Amino acid sequence: MITLAEIESVAWDETKCSALRRAVRSRCFKASEKGAGKAPTMCEFKARVLLLLGWISIGVTPLAPCQQSTPSKEMEIKVLSAGVILRISALGSRGLVSVQNEAGAQVQSLACPLLRDDVEATEQELAPVREKFVTQFEAVDLDSDGYPDLAGIREFGAKWARYCVWLYDPRQHMFVKDFLAEQMELLTNLASGDDAMVFSSHMGPASPWQAVYQIVGTKASRPERQLVPLSRAC
Repeated sequence: MITLAEIESVAWDETKCSALRRAVRSRCFKASEKGAGKAPTMCEFKARVLLLLGWISIGVTPLAPCQQSTPSKEMEIKVLSAGVILRISALGSRGLVSVQNEAGAQVQSLACPLLRDDVEATEQELAPVREKFVTQFEAVDLDSDGYPDLAGIREFGAKWARYCVWLYDPRQHMFVKDFLAEQMELLTNLASGDDAMVFSSHMGPASPWQAVYQIVGTKASRPERQLVPLSRAC
């Protein structure tokens, strides 16, 4: 009996299929010399099955998993104070930010994992988050240093949202995700105020609250900057 390994070793094209048929018949006849020059019925059946598998291997290409998600509409934001142009989009489970200089050349590429705590998020769940990430993306000063920072929604509910955050580093002239940015990403309904104040809140419907934080730190400290809670009001 011919094995699948022998079938796969044959170069499958039109000119060699006849050679395979002859090889299959030859092996079948050698298996039994009875039957007045005819191969046994079972052998013929096996040969036809093997030939059919060969034809399937020629004509069928394995299908890639169906990608249901479609790219979101792109939004452009010009950040004049940083001299950059932001092109915001989203695809699959990622929010994307292309940071370009005034000449249109990309200088930085940022990615935000949407619904990052839900490893089994469905396309139906991701689609509205992609839309929110793009349409409500912001370039705003979050750390009170006078430079624009970036925030894009990564998950949300009826009255709350959490963000992907990148803070502008004037020394490197780029947006970074440092310890302070990671702390901000954990806050619900992130908002910034004067004097390095940062706010987090939850609007209910039950047990609403607001928390107030202060950005503290020095260049000699590690981490250099961090949030320290000041108060929480219900």
